[in-house]
Amino acid sequence: MSAAELAYFDLFGEPLFKVVGMAAFTALFAAALVPVLNRRGLRLPMQAHFRLAWAGLLLAAAHISLILAA
Repeated sequence: MSAAELAYFDLFGEPLFKVVGMAAFTALFAAALVPVLNRRGLRLPMQAHFRLAWAGLLLAAAHISLILAA
């Protein structure tokens, strides 16, 4: 399987690079929400913020790799 075939592999009816990009955006958005929610009274550990941020960065790197390989 070539890199282009992998990038355009259908997952949930969308190409893989698009699904990974949406997952990256969601993880980074959730990481940004942790401090906001903490200020509003919902106590989430900051470790969740860091883990979501790292997951978002790794997914974004995979997304960029898939785009460049396609």
